Amino acid sequence: MLSAIRSSRLYLTASLKAAQLASNLLLMQSSVQSASTRVIIQNALQRYNTGNNTDQNWSLAQTDIEAAVEGGPQTALMLQAQVFPRDANGPAGSLPVLNATGSEVKGNIELPYTNADGSPVYLGDPGLGFPPNLYPNLTYGSVRLNDTFDEARAFFGGETLDERSTLLLGPWQVNGTFSLASMTMPIINNTSSVDILGWLSVVMDARLILQVLAAQEGLDQSGVALLVGPTNVTNRFAPGVLYNSDNGNPPEDAEVSVERLSYNPKILASNIHAFRVLESSWFSCS
Repeated sequence: MLSAIRSSRLYLTASLKAAQLASNLLLMQSSVQSASTRVIIQNALQRYNTGNNTDQNWSLAQTDIEAAVEGGPQTALMLQAQVFPRDANGPAGSLPVLNATGSEVKGNIELPYTNADGSPVYLGDPGLGFPPNLYPNLTYGSVRLNDTFDEARAFFGGETLDERSTLLLGPWQVNGTFSLASMTMPIINNTSSVDILGWLSVVMDARLILQVLAAQEGLDQSGVALLVGPTNVTNRFAPGVLYNSDNGNPPEDAEVSVERLSYNPKILASNIHAFRVLESSWFSCS
């Protein structure tokens, strides 16, 4: 009886944490989506897509993307952003056409790697100050919708990104008390539902993900919350292995490589952002 009650309580706690995490991810997604609708950036991309890559074209857009990520290190959610073209056919190829880092975090967050000469790298530094593992290396394509319009597509890790896609990378541990994540989504013309003008990647403080793991409600003093996900670049399980696969009849035995996120309670007392990545493991779904 006691074991059944405890199991039911843990199941309820896990369900509540899952719902909270889904809500927080939606908030992060909404923040990035709001930035993608900024008119000045969209207008600059439209001109770029017709061949205008002048400094004059990007001047106001640069100020606008900087405003989107502006905020203090204690309150800001969006810390850094890059805007990529919709395809590699323009003057910049596949390189970003805009980038910005919040002024109050630029040069203040040391990243966990160094330059070739051994000097430290800080968030916002040229080059490595834009963490490569949080910016997807996109390849591009298109789909013919009608005789006059081709809809842009991007590809990453075997996944196709379209007007409905949001790609989450991370959380990525920067140090013992802080971590980052990124979201990438299309910049869709405000006057259309399918006209992709470019792609926006935003690096964010991952606290909204890690706070859910850190919360001890329902875990007593010894409980530990784990966030389990697949060890691939898309953070998505392969088709056919989840509990709701095949109309609720998933395979009885399927091997999946996973990564688990937890937090360190000793560090947590001084900073709620703390977490650690445990080793990859294998499990059987049943």
